[in-house]
Amino acid sequence: MVIHKKEVTVLEAMGVLTSPTPEEKVILEEAIKILGVRNFLLNIEAYNFSEPTKEKLVDLRNIVEEFIPYLPHNDLKKGGGELG
Repeated sequence: MVIHKKEVTVLEAMGVLTSPTPEEKVILEEAIKILGVRNFLLNIEAYNFSEPTKEKLVDLRNIVEEFIPYLPHNDLKKGGGELG
């Protein structure tokens, strides 16, 4: 579960933290590419993930929601984003 790189993308981190199946990893990659991380996290329930993966993603969403108000230059109206 340790990543030995200096730079890690959000998608790589999500993969390490949630341990998705290969099929779930494809769903993660495609959904984040289309929606961005924030919109994906807001719509986790719309995707066909196993219960353990879904629970971990919801936990990640809860963590992100706690930190959003404290991020610099936060604009909640912006969505989407890159994979990195």
